[in-house]
Amino acid sequence: MADDAACGGSFANGWIVFVDTDGDIVHDVGESVIRKFPAAPDGIAITTNDDANYFSYAPTGVGRGDVGGAASVQTALLCDDRGNVIAAGGSSAARLLVLTPVGRSNVVRDVGQIDATTGGCP
Repeated sequence: MADDAACGGSFANGWIVFVDTDGDIVHDVGESVIRKFPAAPDGIAITTNDDANYFSYAPTGVGRGDVGGAASVQTALLCDDRGNVIAAGGSSAARLLVLTPVGRSNVVRDVGQIDATTGGCP
């Protein structure tokens, strides 16, 4: 995000990883920023389930799920202008990031799985 305090926007604007000491999914003054990520390059679209814009871990390392009724990221689809097509190496040009409730992530590269899970690239 352009402004560290501006959580809740779009991944298209960039994103931050921070220590949410009060657990409210808002970056408050005094909460440490661990890492900042810039906006995705032009031509890369990031689409999440239910337009979710955060993922939160509990101190145990397990995903916290939906916090305060706001949908958490369970899937994030990354597409460029090629879309969900077979690219070099036999994998999809698109990537689907799947986050599980136990806090693990998996990257899906299979065209059929991406279509079945998300309907494909926008």
